[in-house]
Formats: sequence, structure tokens, C-alpha cells
Amino acid sequence: MTFRATLNTRMKAGMFAMAVVLQTWSIPVGAQPRLEMFGSLTLPFGTHTGRFVTDYRPVQNGESTEGRAGQALSLDTSGLDFGGFEGGINVLFGPRAGIQVFVNRSSRTFDAPNTPFEEQFSYRSFGYWIGDLWNPEHVAFEERSEPWPDSQGTVRNWHVATNGLLRFDGHGADVTVTGGLLLSRASGRFAKVAFHEYEVLCTSRMYGLCHMQLNASMQFKGWSLGGNVGGEIAVPVGRHTAVTAGIRLLTSPRRPRAEVAEIVDYAWHFKHCNTEVCPPISLGELEAGQAADGTQSLTRTFSESTIRAALQKNPANFDDRFIPELRIGVRIF
Repeated sequence: MTFRATLNTRMKAGMFAMAVVLQTWSIPVGAQPRLEMFGSLTLPFGTHTGRFVTDYRPVQNGESTEGRAGQALSLDTSGLDFGGFEGGINVLFGPRAGIQVFVNRSSRTFDAPNTPFEEQFSYRSFGYWIGDLWNPEHVAFEERSEPWPDSQGTVRNWHVATNGLLRFDGHGADVTVTGGLLLSRASGRFAKVAFHEYEVLCTSRMYGLCHMQLNASMQFKGWSLGGNVGGEIAVPVGRHTAVTAGIRLLTSPRRPRAEVAEIVDYAWHFKHCNTEVCPPISLGELEAGQAADGTQSLTRTFSESTIRAALQKNPANFDDRFIPELRIGVRIF
């Protein structure tokens, strides 16, 4: 099922839930609305799935090069995590039916393992001399797989909802059932994401492959539309106060845009074609003309636009079916 079809289905489910709640009991003509305020501490639980994928061409110069590099980072969260809060109002137009508006905020940390960073590419070398020996043009192939650490970061969720409401009174307590539309905003940051770039170099003295590698932290934010359904039980503890406990399910598939927040762990390496791999060359050594291979200064700077174009093609994907949250709070009426 496509993202658009899934979103439409969830929007229709939320609208249907609110319509059922409002139409189950008709609002009496001339009824005076009753206002209630509530606040709750929330505790999200369960596993929430997330994913960020990169896929780009690592060799930048020449039509004779081809290949791909990329990785799939897990943005899953699981288990109990940071608590949140929720606040809102209930407006009852009769003994049982009404509407509800609430704002909800929660945060969770990423804690799932990642698959390796992988790259493979081929390139056509130039012919070059080593002393009196001519090395002809040839096709070279590179392939690497690098284990990758767990994702680190936090996702912050804001939810605003408009619900239909049903109230069932009992002996010494009441039960409230709600459902409706949900507007969500997800934001946060995660690390780390790899970016590798290669450049085929050829001079009068040597031929080789220049390799830039860096890691980046990413930030994201975006809005989405979904639905919610919930229920709670309230026990009066005073004339105008009740203690509440319940659960709410939030459904909101989110695709916030991911952007490069910071570039870290930047280094250059130089590989002599068919000979040896030189030690890493720091940016300071390059700028000072102290290339580790001892043959020439290899001053290079990365192109921020190239990095952003490669890493910002895809959004962060949070495909939450339902986000369950426990709620404990107070109602004032």
C-alpha cells in the first residue's frame, strides 16, 4: 500500500470515529455546554519503527566511473522512554456527548542496531609512467563493507487533536471514550551518517585515487495528519476534581525532511594506483602542503552542496501504525 493510500485510510478512520461518537447520541436542543479541563502525564511504550536511507554515486569525476554507496539507518525506538504531557478541554453538550481538543508532547531516543555502510564502484584509470615503465589504462573495481554503530539521537513529537467524546457514568466513576483527527509534528536529530567521495587523479608523476570520507549528523522536522482513539476512567476526589487513568493510541505516518546538521570526522586518504594505501591525510596537512605520500600537495575541500544533495534526497521515515501511551492525570469540571 502506498504512503498516500495509507494516509487517506487513516484520515478516514479518524473522521469516522469522530462521526460515530458525535452521532451516537443526538445533542439536545438548547442544552447548555459544560466545560472541563484536564492534564495528564503520558508514558509512550512499545516499538516505534523508523528508517533513513542514503544512496548516491561516490565517484564524482568522469563518465567512465560508475557505482553506488549508501546505508540504511534504523530510527527505531523500543521500551519505556521519556515521559510526556498532555493537556486539553472537553465540551459536553449533554449528559454523554461532546467534543475534545488536546495537545500532547513526548520524546523518545533511538536505540536499534544498524546494517553496514556499503560501497562499490568501478573506474577507468589513465595511462601513466613509473620511471621507464608505462602502465596502460585499465578498469579498477573497489568494494567495501563497514560495520556501523547504533544510531544515536532523539525524536520529539507534538500532537494536536480534535475528537468526538462519549461519557458513560457509573457508580462512583465514569468512563470516557474519544476518537478523531490528529495533526502531528516530528522533529529531532540523529547520527551518524557516512559520506564517501572519490576522485581519480592523474599527474605527470603519479596516478591514484583520492578518497574523502566524513560523517554527518542529521536533523529533521515535518508535519503529518493521522488519527487517534482513546479511553479513560475518572474517579471524583472532590466537588470539581477527578483523578483519571487511561490509554490513547496515536496513528501518524511521518515523513519529515532530513537535513545535514553538522559535518564531523573529516579526513582524506590517497591510494597510489596498483601500489599502496597511504596513511590518512588530515585537512590541516593538506592545507599545509604536507601530503603523506611525499609527492605533491593534495589540497582538497569538500563541496557542501554535493554532500547535501547526496544525503538529503530521502526523508526520515517514521511509519508508526499506532503509538500507545499510558495517561495518568487530573480533570477539573
